[in-house]
Amino acid sequence: STASQNIGYSDKLLHRYWHFKDFPFSPDGSSLDDPFAPNAVTQIVTFSATIGSAQASDDVQSYDLAWLLHLVGDIHQPLHATSRFSQASPRGDNGGNGVGVCVERSLRCDTQHSQKLHSFWDGSVGSSEKPQSVMAFAARLPTAPQPDIERTDPNDWAQESFRTAQRVSYSAPIEVGKGPYRLDREYRIVAGSVAERRIALAGARLARILNTRLGS
Repeated sequence: STASQNIGYSDKLLHRYWHFKDFPFSPDGSSLDDPFAPNAVTQIVTFSATIGSAQASDDVQSYDLAWLLHLVGDIHQPLHATSRFSQASPRGDNGGNGVGVCVERSLRCDTQHSQKLHSFWDGSVGSSEKPQSVMAFAARLPTAPQPDIERTDPNDWAQESFRTAQRVSYSAPIEVGKGPYRLDREYRIVAGSVAERRIALAGARLARILNTRLGS
């Protein structure tokens, strides 16, 4: 199956379903769809096992490392771990991609002047591609708690993100519906703080995987 193949750079597929594991929930009793596999969790497990393996070629290990760097970050983003089902979104909202939000100080907040809730969380700490800015940001991140770093099951990481999404990402002013909803200052501040902690934890857990697999 091409869905879960691990053949290195000869695989040119985008594998969009590898970037998330959408645990479902519903605030209004709508029916739910279970997450499908392969997903971010199954692939993190697969790629982690390949790093440093004598049975894997350099090509495959390099390919897996590139994916691992990306997916460990993805699964710590709360909206990469859930889909909200409701009367407004009976097939699920795909991790907030079906919910509109407005963040700029604009007189208008409608479908033409909004972004996806998922996109807001993707960029909640900024989007600079300048190495110096990224390194300065990393230096300011909070220290991840050691007991959390030692939780090594990627499914636990996804469950953490799922609970955070329910508690924070879908909190007021987000309502049950497609929006768009205007995000107030309090929501944006809390989202930024949560995102920083999740990023710090993702980095520490990634480092633990690499140190373990490469024998540091």
